Amino acid sequence: MMVVHLPDALAAALGYAGQVGVLAPDMNLWPPAAHELLAAYGPAGRRAMILTHLTFDLVFPAAYAILLFNVLIRLRRRAGVSGRPLLVALPLAAALADYLENAGFIVLAITYPNELPIVTWVTGFFTAAKFALLAVTAGVALAWTSGVIGLRYHRVRGPGVVISGLLAVFLATAVVFGSDPSPRASSLPSPLCSDVLMVALRGNGDLTSQDNGMGGDARVVVDGLSRRFAGVLDTTAVGFPYVTGPPAQVMAHVRSAARLLQAYLDDRTRRCPTEHLVLVGQSEGAAALHLALPLIGHQLVASVLLADPARVSRTSYDDLRSPNDGLLARLLLAGLNDIGRPVPDPVPASLLQAVRSYCLSTDPVCDPTVSTELQGMRSGIHTTYRDNPDGIVDRAVAFAASLVYARVTP
Repeated sequence: MMVVHLPDALAAALGYAGQVGVLAPDMNLWPPAAHELLAAYGPAGRRAMILTHLTFDLVFPAAYAILLFNVLIRLRRRAGVSGRPLLVALPLAAALADYLENAGFIVLAITYPNELPIVTWVTGFFTAAKFALLAVTAGVALAWTSGVIGLRYHRVRGPGVVISGLLAVFLATAVVFGSDPSPRASSLPSPLCSDVLMVALRGNGDLTSQDNGMGGDARVVVDGLSRRFAGVLDTTAVGFPYVTGPPAQVMAHVRSAARLLQAYLDDRTRRCPTEHLVLVGQSEGAAALHLALPLIGHQLVASVLLADPARVSRTSYDDLRSPNDGLLARLLLAGLNDIGRPVPDPVPASLLQAVRSYCLSTDPVCDPTVSTELQGMRSGIHTTYRDNPDGIVDRAVAFAASLVYARVTP
């Protein structure tokens, strides 16, 4: 644990006071998130990140590579493995990828905000290569450990070694891709209290530096509501700056964003007890909002879910009325248990009238079928809500505005 906190302690000594860990980029395999992380750091954080990668992260890869290299040599010898001598060099290859990744981060930090896309993607490649090589290293180590045990107890080693190795690779990959490496945002929006606070959660791939951090699809709904309330109600609109990640980490990011949103709104409710909330989310942002809804207080007036991958079909608040659940609904809301049973919806009965879910019938994320998956991949319909197809934005704006006016006295 001390090793984990050393880089952040060094960064704090260098004057960085943000909440985003200085090694956060090293744990994020999704290149588009690099710009968001660099922006969240600020000048002091970027300087601290550069110095950390030139000090702590200059020593750490060499240390783990030498340790794992020696472990593999010993295990290989004791297991009586012949051939495959290059496998013991896997940790060295991982360390090389780590150093190249670090060089990329330093270049990105120096060139911010004008980073070259090729540098971002090459750096992301080395991040993925580092984790993949370490995962294979773990598999080889466990396989050879099984060989040592097999020799000691005179057991048949062949199939057991292979199975153990594959299991280790699976577990290591699950830790890397299933865990949540995303940091909390360095600063959450804190506007003055108003009659209505509108919070928008962007989708995966939308940058916090665009569309006021709301994402293009969620922003059109917020803009429509702002026009409806102009001159009548005192309103504020903010984008919620959670960090998105690669597709393999979407579920972990959704859960962490839901927890962060709940904590943010709880704090907001304490500071602005008479303020009313309108929440809008698109895609990954909609899923995070969906998971947070059961824990949001009475100040919620309206919630709009666009292209929700956690969409539960045939609910009273579902605008599409399609029989298909969202692409991630079962995994996010039910796990792999009770397959064949309806996905349970976490939205409490007390909030059903305040929620509306909008999904285009050919959107492969919220209405997945073989046909919609193929059509969606060709058309990119998942991010066309901002164009108001079938008047979907108009319906969302009308729904939320009617609830606000019914509850909030001008």
